[in-house]
Amino acid sequence: MKIQLLNRSLALALRVADTRKPCDPAVRFADRKPPFRPSPVRAPFPRVDPREEGIDPGLLAEFLQRLSSDREIGAESVIVARNGRIVAEAAKAPASFDVWKNVFSESKTLTGLAIGFLFDEGKLRLDEKLADIFPDKIQPLQKLGLGGLNLRHLLTMSSLSDFNEFQSMTSTEWLRDFFESGLHASPGSAFQYNSLNSFLLAAVVREKSGTGLLSYLDRKLLKPLEIENVYWEKSPDGIEKGGWGFYIRPEDLLKIAELVRENGTFRGKKLLSRRWVEAMCRPAMVPEEDNGDFAYGLHIWVGNETGSRLLNGMFGQNTIVYPDTGFSVVSMASNADLFQQGSFFALCDEYFSSRAGAPEEKGEPLPDLGETLRAFRGEKSGEESETQKNARKTFFSFFRKREKPEKEALPAGAESFLNRTFIPDRIDYSLSVMPRVMQAVENEYTAGLSRISFGMTGEEFTVTFEEGKSVHKIPVGIGSWRETREKFGQTQWLLRVKGRFAFDEDDRPALVLDIRFVETPFKRVFRFYADGDSLELRADEKPGKAFLLRFAETMGGEIMEKPLVGPVLSRVDPDLLGYKLDALFSPHETLTEELTSIKKDV
Repeated sequence: MKIQLLNRSLALALRVADTRKPCDPAVRFADRKPPFRPSPVRAPFPRVDPREEGIDPGLLAEFLQRLSSDREIGAESVIVARNGRIVAEAAKAPASFDVWKNVFSESKTLTGLAIGFLFDEGKLRLDEKLADIFPDKIQPLQKLGLGGLNLRHLLTMSSLSDFNEFQSMTSTEWLRDFFESGLHASPGSAFQYNSLNSFLLAAVVREKSGTGLLSYLDRKLLKPLEIENVYWEKSPDGIEKGGWGFYIRPEDLLKIAELVRENGTFRGKKLLSRRWVEAMCRPAMVPEEDNGDFAYGLHIWVGNETGSRLLNGMFGQNTIVYPDTGFSVVSMASNADLFQQGSFFALCDEYFSSRAGAPEEKGEPLPDLGETLRAFRGEKSGEESETQKNARKTFFSFFRKREKPEKEALPAGAESFLNRTFIPDRIDYSLSVMPRVMQAVENEYTAGLSRISFGMTGEEFTVTFEEGKSVHKIPVGIGSWRETREKFGQTQWLLRVKGRFAFDEDDRPALVLDIRFVETPFKRVFRFYADGDSLELRADEKPGKAFLLRFAETMGGEIMEKPLVGPVLSRVDPDLLGYKLDALFSPHETLTEELTSIKKDV
């Protein structure tokens, strides 16, 4: 373990949690996510009536109802396919199938597939040692410390490296620091989930293929599957992260799922050997109970009871495949899950695994699938369905001119906000349009809210947030979602924004502002209450406090075992910690109207 890295990472964590001081990234990444550019999905899947695949539409409807109503799952979109044909799909507004999404640790399985292609080409062996793959990057003494670490250890999350995600946040050379940090136990002796194992595999792909991971996969996997419009974040070394940071659209992710389901074949074309995919999906390590009812194969999770194959990403990004029944399910969500702790997996097993069986007689008719899909999407009964709208868009539809909306009067209460500017009594440096967890994940910290204004731009209601030198003028859809793009730091994000005016129990005019970063699971909600010359602000974010508590519950034991760290954290008062987390993720501020704003009204 490198004490300097650990100290820097702890210092960064403390700065992130401190609302009184600005937080700057410890490392600045040269590579940033490019703006999303829409394009149609190529080679889309056929859509069929579920009965053509032997499925009762009512059972699918029941599954969707339970999925949609489970708030802990927080489902945003879902695709259900059987034998390579889509039988149901729905996205809750403002989520949609036409936008790429960060799938977090689902990325790992693609890295495992890349290793499989190299294996099929005879360019590597699973027992090949890292010291032999990187002879110029590992010093003689480091070779002794690595203790025979090989590719299988990386693939099965059993390297037991001391260099992990937490320390990578302050490292400028991940490859060097992985080797210098060493191992805390003999490799292969235990399971320990660590995304830097996947990063090392990405580096192996570069070393063995002579090109980057994404470039290699583009040639071997993505182009054959006609998958376009993807992106993979890179480390400070310029190497793809491997274990996270991959952006892909849900239907394209379904193509990966179908390749895994069919053991390396897609639509009759063999891309990867059956031998490799079956080896990937064979249980190799037994994780702790916190990781759900799954074993770990070679960079993929395997259901202990059902034989399902799972690509799992935190915050609820999941793709689960049932080879024996032909089902594949792609689900995007926004929740507090790190691994497989939620109810999503048992729900899928209940309906799609070989254990599903015949439906129980409940004495009530099963729900109607069409009505359920409309309800999932937030459409009213009787409205024209938009099923498959995004998947079937033509290329030119993205460039159609928007019809100019009819001018409508703003609802009651809006006049209490218009043409007014407010300044906070103090600057909370964690309070921003961008949620705090997202800032930490993206390594892009903001300067804190310093001024907020409400007004009209043409016929559109806008809210302007000033954060240090950055100004974010955000158009708001009143009662409907308004799409816009906004740059935070060096990265442009696609936002969908909706506002609603109301009055609170004290008859104060209120504005609820819902901001979704639709390329991610992150969302920010502001509640503003106009009260004379002051403005009360309450903010919330998701995933936020619940995610951090889940992280502490799942990973806390490992962190507490670290020298220097454990003794310090053990003295933290739980009540104080709860108060700090509320202040960080659910800030409550009072703002005062700026004098110039008052003068304009006079």
